[in-house]
Amino acid sequence: MMRKTKSIPVFILQRILQVIPIVLGTIFITFLLLELSGDPITALGGDFALPDETVEHLTKAYGLDKPVYQRFFIYISKVLRGDFGYSYKQGRPVMEIIMERMPATILLGAATYVISTILGVAMGVIASLKPRSWLDNLIVTLSVMGFSTPAFWFAQLSIFIFSVLLGWLPGFGMRTLDLVDTSLLAVIIDRAKYLILPAFVLSINGLATLARVTRANMLEVMHKDFITTARAKGCSEFAVLIRHKLRNIMLVLITLIGLRAGMLVSGSVLIETVFSWPGVGRLMYNAISSRDFPVVLGGFLITAGMTIFINLTTDILYTILDPRVRY
Repeated sequence: MMRKTKSIPVFILQRILQVIPIVLGTIFITFLLLELSGDPITALGGDFALPDETVEHLTKAYGLDKPVYQRFFIYISKVLRGDFGYSYKQGRPVMEIIMERMPATILLGAATYVISTILGVAMGVIASLKPRSWLDNLIVTLSVMGFSTPAFWFAQLSIFIFSVLLGWLPGFGMRTLDLVDTSLLAVIIDRAKYLILPAFVLSINGLATLARVTRANMLEVMHKDFITTARAKGCSEFAVLIRHKLRNIMLVLITLIGLRAGMLVSGSVLIETVFSWPGVGRLMYNAISSRDFPVVLGGFLITAGMTIFINLTTDILYTILDPRVRY
């Protein structure tokens, strides 16, 4: 007897319920690791020791005199109310600090997704059209290099070549011009110059992965019966490519693009730091260095939520394209 296929709303609800314990468990583990890393109050003084009275006052003010488990449950209860606490360093609400940096991270992430998806799929398709040709071998070699070489090395090399030697693109920061007394077109061009290097470096790994996966799947479906049938019906090679080959590997590509979300978030911390990009990744790096726990936990929770949302969206698209997964 066949099992009844679940509806999309039921499937979505099931997925949401499944990720709740994962989020809570991840937050708990991260909270404990940060707590075990040392006393944040003493780190506030930097190279200078704070007076005992100041340390005692700050410890009570931030609730650090309570047991770890109590601090964790207090933090969770505040998060459910939208309160991520206050930064130890800046004394401002964590949510306010993160939201100031979020547009820069979203801009970088969106540009990275566009570059890696378009170029990765295009390279994979081109390589599959002429297998074992010099162009195919070149694309495969570049893909292996891009997949295996650390992003940090690519970042340093790109800054040295395009910023230091050639002077074509800025290597640090996000902007030169402000919106005040400046045309919108000039501002867009200015932002694009700063965006090119970090977005391209951050997209290299995903681009290489997509190129390899696209090529492999295109070669796999090349000699399938439905491809032969489409050609026998008089379809042009372009129609066969778009309507049959790419359409049948779309599920694999969507899954891979969704899985890239987590790696993109983790990679943005390194890339934003190297390029001095004023995003959430650089904010979290500075917060970890200064033991600003509320900012670290808040940034982690928000980025984890973004990753889960992207993967949930991927699952939904997958079920729409292939209802067989709704078992």
